[in-house]
Amino acid sequence: MRRKVRHQMGKNMEKNIVALITHSDGRRPENALKAFEKSKSWDLTKKQIFDFVTFVESCGRQSLMKTKKVLKKCIECKACIQNLQERIKLTELKQRETGQIQEVLKKHEETTRKNKKFTVEVDEIYKEKENIKGGMWGGALCCRVCEENCHYPGCTVSWCPSHCEVMKDGRCTVCTNEYPASAHVKEMWIYVTKTRKVQKTREEMKQHMRQIKMKIRTSQLLNESYKPVVKPDELALKANSASTIVHLDFLIEKMKEKGDRESPETGGDEKEKE
Repeated sequence: MRRKVRHQMGKNMEKNIVALITHSDGRRPENALKAFEKSKSWDLTKKQIFDFVTFVESCGRQSLMKTKKVLKKCIECKACIQNLQERIKLTELKQRETGQIQEVLKKHEETTRKNKKFTVEVDEIYKEKENIKGGMWGGALCCRVCEENCHYPGCTVSWCPSHCEVMKDGRCTVCTNEYPASAHVKEMWIYVTKTRKVQKTREEMKQHMRQIKMKIRTSQLLNESYKPVVKPDELALKANSASTIVHLDFLIEKMKEKGDRESPETGGDEKEKE
């Protein structure tokens, strides 16, 4: 069974999996036999079919509830990590914005102190709605309060926010404050982060800087991002699912930037163990 399929199966399905070669010319399957020799591959076509039917009859039925949970957890995991990536990038942009304002305030300290109406051009980070493409089942799940994309792309099944896979007990498992479904919308747009040039006075810059002070550090977001990676693998037949691995390069790169792979003397070794 292909790796991707095994990731989506519950652990209770392990005994119900068998390799079936659909093409047979009546001869010994040399190449395929090497791949399945540990699984005792069949010798003749007639015996193969008989053994397969016997196996299916004897293995019994298995509930797909655990597999359903694995699929839901994989969807939650992917949506959560994508949301965290956007939040990490936004945090870094806001930190740069703060640094720029501090430099401008320092450079024009004397002028802005004497002239309260003196303005300076600075970059401002903001979010804007942007239309997306999609059919009847397309769209994105977004939190209107956090202004975050909670499930996009991939939100194609639910008609309304409360039915989305990332909802649990009526609350979102993805957005920063885990707001209820009522704070979300299923629409044909997403939130995008943009930068614009604005003119600000000294007091406006100071006030703006206070507003954008980050309550959550990037390192804390990175630690948070590893939690959903573990969840699907606790239930899945095959660990280290492809749905989570595709996001690890981004997380590893950010961890390196934060110095979490340092020498044991600096504590990096302990962080890796965690």
